[in-house]
Amino acid sequence: MDFNDNFGVGESTIFQFESPENSLQKLMITGDSFDVKILTPGNKEKFDDSYKNKADLSWFSTAGKNTIKIQNTGQSELNAQGTLEKSRDPLFFTYHILVITAGVVVIGFSAAFSAKKPRGF
Repeated sequence: MDFNDNFGVGESTIFQFESPENSLQKLMITGDSFDVKILTPGNKEKFDDSYKNKADLSWFSTAGKNTIKIQNTGQSELNAQGTLEKSRDPLFFTYHILVITAGVVVIGFSAAFSAKKPRGF
């Protein structure tokens, strides 16, 4: 998931996502001053610090829930951008298979009715 978000003075945000095993997470934040707290799976603190001007953070994550908390403590707008690798939901893939199967069935019925019209139609 790529993102590029801006936050006003005093605003804060929380990103929560599930990451796959050994996934690279990148985060670059620019602003006057800001606090960043990153929790990786198992509630292990990866980063918990105050920064000024720019923070370029990257880490390899284990599989599980990640939480990123960003608080703008400066007097200017804050920009957060980066790339976070998220786990795919297995039901999402199943949904696509279901839609394709339904499409094939509809096309099959349509072709059968086009070739020979049943009685009563």
